Amino acid sequence: MSISPFLELRDLPGAGQVQVRLADGSRDSDDAGSERTAAPSPFAIPLSEAERAALTRYYREIRCPPPGALPRLEAVEAALRNLGRLLSELVFPAGGAAHALLRDAVGRAGGGRPELVIVSERPDFLALPWELMNDPSLGYFVPNLAGVARQRHAAIPGEAAEMAERTDDALHILMLSPTPLSGAIPEPGAPLLNPAAADTAGSLAAAAVAALENLNSQASLD
Repeated sequence: MSISPFLELRDLPGAGQVQVRLADGSRDSDDAGSERTAAPSPFAIPLSEAERAALTRYYREIRCPPPGALPRLEAVEAALRNLGRLLSELVFPAGGAAHALLRDAVGRAGGGRPELVIVSERPDFLALPWELMNDPSLGYFVPNLAGVARQRHAAIPGEAAEMAERTDDALHILMLSPTPLSGAIPEPGAPLLNPAAADTAGSLAAAAVAALENLNSQASLD
């Protein structure tokens, strides 16, 4: 079995925390080789019901925007970028052990780059746009990793079999945005959907495409 290093981001919903682990072995075996684990840090899914509804509406309207919808869509795109920054700050807080593991992972070259593995029993956690995480010093760092994998752990007996029936090998892409955007990162607890956050710097689409280019799969975009 080949050795595939991985950077694991594990959801601990019972404790309201998330934990980061960097391992040089394979996640497909019991032997993870040399590994380092950061202490868990507090984590709550940073989306209100209103923000979830706004994102759902965005996905529905982005392909064929109705008249007058562009400012609202641009605000949601800015919110997605902000959400990526907020996720990074929650999981890899600056100056902490998890951030040190991230810098190690991103700084590796070639075949030594680990895969980012998101592990959770919660679909809402797995569905977060982890590919858009960005850091003030590292930028959009996910494209510098070997790829991204989501792994769902069964929460109750029998759920694993049910999940296997729903699993396929297709690559599902929620959204690619051609709209330039940027904006200040909101404070914790502040609304992500802030129309004032959308301006004309940066590119969410470029970061998303770069992340897709590093996946261990082939995909065609319609």
